Amino acid sequence: YSPSAEVRGHGRGQEVLQTGKRDITIAEVEAVGHYAIRPKFSDGHDTGIFSWDYLYEIGEDQDELWIRYLDLLAAAGAEPAGVRARIRVGDGIGAVVRLATEALPAYPSAPADALHGMQLLVTDRAELRAAYADYLAARPPDRPAVLALTPTSQDPSLAPPGRHTVTLWAQWHRYDLAEHHWDALRKVTGESAIARLEAAAPGFAAGVLDTHVQTPLDLERELGLRRGNVMHVEMALDSMFALRPVPELSGYRGPLPGLYLTGASTHPGGGVFGASGRSAAKILVKDLRRGRRNRK
Repeated sequence: YSPSAEVRGHGRGQEVLQTGKRDITIAEVEAVGHYAIRPKFSDGHDTGIFSWDYLYEIGEDQDELWIRYLDLLAAAGAEPAGVRARIRVGDGIGAVVRLATEALPAYPSAPADALHGMQLLVTDRAELRAAYADYLAARPPDRPAVLALTPTSQDPSLAPPGRHTVTLWAQWHRYDLAEHHWDALRKVTGESAIARLEAAAPGFAAGVLDTHVQTPLDLERELGLRRGNVMHVEMALDSMFALRPVPELSGYRGPLPGLYLTGASTHPGGGVFGASGRSAAKILVKDLRRGRRNRK
């Protein structure tokens, strides 16, 4: 992607689409309300309005499906009847603890490449069952199941020289608690996740420079993830594959021509990075090519 030409409204929509053997440049981008853009291509055709997931004032990881896509369909009179009632957003499943550190975790006896993937910090399945039992009882987990991610082990440029970033994903953390409020538990949520990493990598905690904790409530406030659900909608059998998020909105197309849907709310769901975006882009390019053929 590269900048080009005049932009009105939100300006990061000016890109070059690789379509076949020829580059079609977006010559102009017009804002449509607050949540969408209408690109006008250099070859003169207009594909309609698009919802983009990088409008800064909303947040990069917002729940596009609920906040933007359905609202755009409703504004155009194209929202399928009863669709909102059938989409199950579900509940928050975890909390995020983002760390700036002096060093990466050092696991005794672990191979050198252990930090290149996610590290599950539990000792047995009983710990997983206990943490999930707390979730079902609407309690904060006594001993959360923690996944550690260490991106600077592969890309040191993500932090200043001699420093590192470590992200801890802790499960299970329910959005609605029976007796507590997440704002009062933010500090202990971070401390419990760091303690799990310290137990697996002794000495790590002493090198923590700064901490940013995002409870399920914070994920909703800061990133727009409804109920703190990073998967956008339930990852259940009745909302997967051609049923995600609902049958009439699956396939990355919707009832409004030129308006596409992607993200964790579409197949294959969250956790498969870039997969839904790649699939949606292939559909978009296919539609562009079909449109050119129909005009010949």
